[in-house]
Amino acid sequence: VSGEVSFSGKSQEYETAKQWLTQLCRTLGCCDEDVWTVPGNHDVDHSVIDGSLTVRNQQRTLRTADPASVDREMQNLLADQEAFEVIHRPIANYNSFAVAYECSVGLKNLFWEQDLALNDGSILRLRGVNSALVSTKEDDDGRNRLVVGTHQSLPPEENGVTYLMLCHHPPDWIWDRDRFSDNLKSRVAVALFGHKHLQRIERVNGTLRIGAGAVHPSRAEGNWLPRYNFLALSVVSTAGTRCLKLDIWPRVWHDESKRFRAD
Repeated sequence: VSGEVSFSGKSQEYETAKQWLTQLCRTLGCCDEDVWTVPGNHDVDHSVIDGSLTVRNQQRTLRTADPASVDREMQNLLADQEAFEVIHRPIANYNSFAVAYECSVGLKNLFWEQDLALNDGSILRLRGVNSALVSTKEDDDGRNRLVVGTHQSLPPEENGVTYLMLCHHPPDWIWDRDRFSDNLKSRVAVALFGHKHLQRIERVNGTLRIGAGAVHPSRAEGNWLPRYNFLALSVVSTAGTRCLKLDIWPRVWHDESKRFRAD
């Protein structure tokens, strides 16, 4: 789930989401612990930001930094436990929901990781990145972009490990977007994004970037159609060269038949 589990970050909305995901897991025949999620801007409780000058100041420190200085400010944040806790207060309700799926962020680290075994015995490592760290009502893709930082976006190189990253905001919404994009190109095989409600699939160097669309966009938005994707990953060998094979089945809502169909 690439972000925006809720609408306004309230606890009752996460109860609804949990019930929906539980029903989905039962339908698919998978375990609840096989759900992975990252926060989006709608998972932020803005009342926490509005009511705390401390939170607003901490967000401003990260958001107004020169893009080249984001990493230094992020390191300062990681070194200050009190500031680290403050910056995560607006997604406290999200974390209470996500902890059941081992996908909470901010309790020990800025991101989470989970390992899955690929068919040849190698590891597909999922990394869930928090791009909503400084999200406010003023978010845009101009002067009020979001921050990620190298600590989240540059996984270490490790033999036998392939990275799949989940991140709500795509690179053009990230303040330190040049470094973010370069880190993806060098270390991440597959990147899953949300936010834009448009499904996009593009290859950038060695990274396949997939924009998910939205499974339940607001009906007030106009032309947005509900979408989701099935993905299957495996390793294949051709002439002694290992390749990651990714099959994608995009699904889109068909209003006449009132069901999802192949796109």
